[in-house]
Amino acid sequence: MTPYRLPILTYHSLDSSGSVISTAPSLFRNQMAWLHRKGFQTLSFAEAARHVRSRQPFQERTCVVTFDDGYETVYRDAFPILQEFGYTATVFLITGYCGKRNSWPGHVSPVGEQSLLTWMQIEEMARHGVEFGSHTSTHPDLACVTRAEAEREMRESKQMIQDRLGRPVEVFAYPYGRYAPWTVDLAREHFVGSCSTILGKAIVGDDPALLPRVDMYYLSSLRVLELLDTRRMDWYLGVRRAIRAVRGQ
Repeated sequence: MTPYRLPILTYHSLDSSGSVISTAPSLFRNQMAWLHRKGFQTLSFAEAARHVRSRQPFQERTCVVTFDDGYETVYRDAFPILQEFGYTATVFLITGYCGKRNSWPGHVSPVGEQSLLTWMQIEEMARHGVEFGSHTSTHPDLACVTRAEAEREMRESKQMIQDRLGRPVEVFAYPYGRYAPWTVDLAREHFVGSCSTILGKAIVGDDPALLPRVDMYYLSSLRVLELLDTRRMDWYLGVRRAIRAVRGQ
């Protein structure tokens, strides 16, 4: 039997701007409702990474819901929907900007200026089972900074979340999906698992420091989402991955 391939779903902001990192709140609800109807259960990203590390097969019809950057819309729009369906999620925070706007250096936002989660909102969601991970302190391109700078970004972000929530921070997501080989080594040292932007599903035997994800931009049609746990989805993601490689993205 072919081992189950785990979809780790990637979201950013829930808004109706139509940008490549946006999902309309109504569509997000429809997606979560579809997962619920089909009997999907959610894992935290740390749980998924442990499965990979221990080579323990994933149960069928499980998935991970992740949010990068920590937009306030995660609290306002996603959190109530997740609670409605009994789902958890993992949110990767840019800790130096929590409670501020999405104005980190060099950032031109496709969703315009938006607020990020406050620590009060983060603490409330954590009390209800939402996992929080590091997305660095200031969202630099980790392929373009020194090893010392990258480690400081990881350490400071991880420590701040731990201090605020009083629990270990075990997971990480690379800003812009970019990294150097030694950046991956640092992620292995400091975290149980790390998200890449490699397009695909996770399987036992993957590198836990470079786990692939499914960008929900490519599943914005419910007709496509319906293929999620089929081999046709694996083919579809492979084609999309090849197109991205040709475009250099």
